[in-house]
Amino acid sequence: MWDENSPFYKIGGWKNTKSEFNEIIYGTFTKPKYILLHLKASFKATLIQLTRFAVGDGNGSFLNGTSLYERVFRYFSNDIPTYTASKQNRSQLNLLPLLNVVYPIVIIVSLLFLVFSRIKLSSAVSEQTNSMMIILFLGVFLNAWDCGTFANAIDRLGCKVIWLVPLMMGVVLSQFIHSKHVSLS
Repeated sequence: MWDENSPFYKIGGWKNTKSEFNEIIYGTFTKPKYILLHLKASFKATLIQLTRFAVGDGNGSFLNGTSLYERVFRYFSNDIPTYTASKQNRSQLNLLPLLNVVYPIVIIVSLLFLVFSRIKLSSAVSEQTNSMMIILFLGVFLNAWDCGTFANAIDRLGCKVIWLVPLMMGVVLSQFIHSKHVSLS
């Protein structure tokens, strides 16, 4: 779509298709048949986005012949040797596969701990922490809904906020440890 030779640009690009596309979009948001389809697609994409959070999405090689290489060459030609020698362009981001094994485990353990803490440790967790947990989970959910509905359900869009889950586990765990330490004093 973004390529200047794409079908989209051949029919006029953003400026020349605006009125026709706006009419189509308006129609899909005002007819009940299409509204239900939008809601179903949004729900499905949200669920998919909640499970997509791998590290390094989009970090492949972008060498000669790719749009990114051509742009770097056009605007920063002096940087081409450094650009092509980067670990990313030599496919040497070796830590990413390990992170993508560890990351889901950390998320699952964090979620299980948070569920356990709600059931068994609720007296040790303050109302402020519970409120913060709700806000952070809403943030993760709203990000998944927004990205899934209005963009794509892809790893890099989920990865940017999923770290809030282990952060919340850390907050709850530290509060529990603190409450145990204070009660022993």
